Amino acid sequence: SKNPLLSNSEAFEDCYRSFLAPLVMSMPYIFRFRQCITRFLVTNDWTNILNAIKYMSSVPVIITAASLREEGKTESERIFQEKLWIISVIVNSIYGFVWDCIFDWGLWQNEKKQKYLFLRSKLSFPPYIYYLAMFINLILRFSWTFSFVTAFASLGRACSLFLYELFEIVRRCIWIVFRMEWENLSLSKSKAIHQTSSIIYPSSSLEP
Repeated sequence: SKNPLLSNSEAFEDCYRSFLAPLVMSMPYIFRFRQCITRFLVTNDWTNILNAIKYMSSVPVIITAASLREEGKTESERIFQEKLWIISVIVNSIYGFVWDCIFDWGLWQNEKKQKYLFLRSKLSFPPYIYYLAMFINLILRFSWTFSFVTAFASLGRACSLFLYELFEIVRRCIWIVFRMEWENLSLSKSKAIHQTSSIIYPSSSLEP
């Protein structure tokens, strides 16, 4: 007869892979989703709803990826779940890319003084740097497609995971540079508006 300890261990491992691991991996996105909803209820700013959708779009990717690792499925079930995973990861990648460009980097602005397509009026770097950053960000957002390349898939699971993590580190480093640049420009603009307001409306006249 089968060792009951071994059976319990296998049952726990199956439970961990199919339920606990996806749940743990989803928790940061669920917490961020809750924070965005809370901010919306306080500020009534619909940008928080869009941000909440961005975080929740990561959850189906995690769940469908975990379901693909489960054994004992028929070929049709596996193909169906693989299609669900592809759809969810495409939605997540596109949504994340658009959010990066518009909200985090302040690009794709429709300004009167804007000289370059898909950029903005004020730039800290040469225009081609922004186009290159957007292109690299888009490619790295879709780095999961590399798994369909035979040469990449043949590297092995450990090597593939290492490369995926390396790609994500590179993407986040690029994201940080342009996020800080946009925050700095936004802060400078806010200070300029505040100084102009102080000149037009002296502080004494603003007090009740």
